[in-house]
Amino acid sequence: MAQDRAWSISAGAFAVSAALDAHSSWGRYETNPIIGRGQFGSRQAATTLGISAGVITAEYLLLRKHPRLARTLTWTNFAITGIRFGTAARNYRLSGGPQ
Repeated sequence: MAQDRAWSISAGAFAVSAALDAHSSWGRYETNPIIGRGQFGSRQAATTLGISAGVITAEYLLLRKHPRLARTLTWTNFAITGIRFGTAARNYRLSGGPQ
């Protein structure tokens, strides 16, 4: 049960980091070809948030069948969250703060 709660917290942090990364990228030039090169806007935000939602959904379904993976997925989510928070902080620093 504790692993379920930890995974839920990590999934929430993962989602928040995706939204914060999208917010910090808004209006800036996007270089990731998967998201879509060019000025970051609604299409890129929808792609970013859609991918994140898909990852969390896939993890949820995977954990229902293989609960022993909870610890690994929890730490993976926290690692990706840390990277995204760092990217958002860098974006804000380069742009002078939230717009």
